[in-house]
Formats: sequence, C-alpha cells, structure tokens
Amino acid sequence: SFLDKDALARGTSSYLADSVIPMLPHKLSNGICSLNEGVERLTQSCVMKIDNKGNIVDYDIFPSFIKSKKKMTYSKVNDIIMRNIIDPEYTEYADILKSMNNLAHILRENKVRRGYIDFDLDEAKVIVDENKNVIGIEKRVREDGEKLIEDFMIAANETVATHIYNMNLPFIYRVHDVPNVEKIDKFLKMVSLLGYKLTGKVKDLTPISMQKLLNQLKE
Repeated sequence: SFLDKDALARGTSSYLADSVIPMLPHKLSNGICSLNEGVERLTQSCVMKIDNKGNIVDYDIFPSFIKSKKKMTYSKVNDIIMRNIIDPEYTEYADILKSMNNLAHILRENKVRRGYIDFDLDEAKVIVDENKNVIGIEKRVREDGEKLIEDFMIAANETVATHIYNMNLPFIYRVHDVPNVEKIDKFLKMVSLLGYKLTGKVKDLTPISMQKLLNQLKE
C-alpha cells in the first residue's frame, strides 16, 4: 500500500534536539497510532499473571481495545514512586504505581540473576530557546519510572516470544551474538593500562561472567 511504501522510504523516526520527525506522518503517529487519554484504540493485549517472585505463571494474548485513563509524565511518576510526592491529579493512581514499581524491581532482579547487563549509559538532554538555538546541555536522569516501563515491555516481549516458540511457528528474533574474543582481550588490556585489575576469563564468556567484569568497572 501507499502507507507501506512511505514507511519504507522513511525507514525510521529521526530524533532532533527538541523534536522528532516520525516515521509515519503526524496525523497517524500522533493520532490513530497513538494511545491518547480517554480514547479507545484497537490493540493486541498480552495479559500476564506474575507471582511475588517475578515468575509469569499464566498469560493470555488476544485482540482487544484499550482506553488510556491518564497521560502521565516520567517526572511526576518518579516523584510518586521514588519520593512519595503525589500530584493531586495522580492521587488515585499512586498506590498502583507503587505496586508496579515493586514488581518491576523483582523482575529486574530476576534478569540480573540470568545475566542481564545494565549498560545504564548517560544520555544528554539538549536545551533550546524559543528560536531553537542550543543554550545548554544537561544530563538526562533515568529513574525508576523509565526502568519500570522497560521491565514490563521486556516481560511482555519474552512471553510473546516464548508463546510463538512453543507453537513451533517461524518467527524473527533480534539476538546479540557472542562477543568477539579478540575485542574483549583488547578491551581488558586497555582497562589494565588504566590501572584496573580485573578477574575473570576472556574465553568462554557468558552473560554472567561479562556482567561480573563490567561490575568491577561500574564507577
């Protein structure tokens, strides 16, 4: 369709200092393709039942519609779940946000035990004036609210991938290949030149051994 061809030509969204040029036209990306507050949207839902140890004990995947109850900001959500500062507009959602954050922490701890590597790289936020001139750069702070969304998205992705795998259906997966041993060796030599003494084997690297190496360089 014309929509497919246009999406292919655009390829990806382009993120600028203070705005974005979306892959799909604004009418679509900010309209029918966006979860706007109080508006019903057709969607595909993955509803999961998760126990207090973070295990997904049951799930269902089905066509549905969603009506977003509240458009929230990360800053106000982070105030609630990290500092117990509750905006009056968010009062009725405060308890469930705190429960969600508790669950997100459990899910994240499970991922870490499985060898999850949190690169947690600093991002820059560009500050512009009314004429779009850059007037400063700040460090973008990533708190629990941002991590919560990521943890839930990964749980949903893993559940859907497992479901399709168990059905023996052909599927496209994004995977990260095994690290190149020579590159890891060069990296460790560079690190040792900077005065760090790392313990661990370069060969037969596993996610957990890589996690341990990076944890020694955390600061």
